[in-house]
Amino acid sequence: MKNPIELFQRFPEIKLKGFILRQINESDFITLKAVFNEKENLKYYHVLPEDKADITRLFRRFIEGYKHKREIDWIIADEKGNNPIGWVTVEFEAKYFLNVVTMTYLIDKNYRRKGIITEAVHSVLTLLSEYQIGYVIAYIELENKASVRVAEKVGFVANKQEGFFDDNVEGGAFRLKWKLNIIDVREHFCSVASYFFQNKDYEKSIEVFQQALEEDENVGSPYSNLQIYSNIGMALSSLGNYEDAYNVLKQVHDYGFTNASIERELNWLRTNHPYVCR
Repeated sequence: MKNPIELFQRFPEIKLKGFILRQINESDFITLKAVFNEKENLKYYHVLPEDKADITRLFRRFIEGYKHKREIDWIIADEKGNNPIGWVTVEFEAKYFLNVVTMTYLIDKNYRRKGIITEAVHSVLTLLSEYQIGYVIAYIELENKASVRVAEKVGFVANKQEGFFDDNVEGGAFRLKWKLNIIDVREHFCSVASYFFQNKDYEKSIEVFQQALEEDENVGSPYSNLQIYSNIGMALSSLGNYEDAYNVLKQVHDYGFTNASIERELNWLRTNHPYVCR
């Protein structure tokens, strides 16, 4: 998979049937202001008070965000590149040895229910799937049924336990966290943790294995909780933390997960450190 930094070497324009996703420029400002003048368009798209006073501040941040490799803002326009009617934004963050993306999108009320925003979002996600990105997040208000439908159609899933009240916007808003995995995040963390283990950085290896445990376990995956705990036990033993290593490996074994490495390590601990093997 490609490094996301390549997305900032040349703007990744996306051409679709009947319209195009392209880079914003200052000649778009007048038309985009008209989009913002429609109250209905901003019902769920919240902007800072200072941006409301001068909306071009937001548009300029779109331009600067790409220059500084923080975000990509695609303008949705007709196939000739004219008449901007909305946009899709993705913001990048490096988190726990993983690239994470937050997505927002908006389309003018006169172009809704035509499938345009769904196709635009889907095309951006298709592009992102070619890059080393763990997952994409969208924070959507409960009442924003149109955005919810878009998220569902393109594969996002909401965890109702991860709802939160956003008091950073005027009047506040209750949102759900919608998530779309690009890669198997648990597998990614296990791969990173194994790298640290092989390079004898056992503390960092344990830290990343623990991060893997926070991701959902897929049925039938080789990266089960018990497999990960066994790896943590091995790392603890390599650190000389023999009592914790024995307790972890013994519990993994008692739950029915074992292999030659676990048996060998348990026997070694019983032979060389019998005082910790209770």
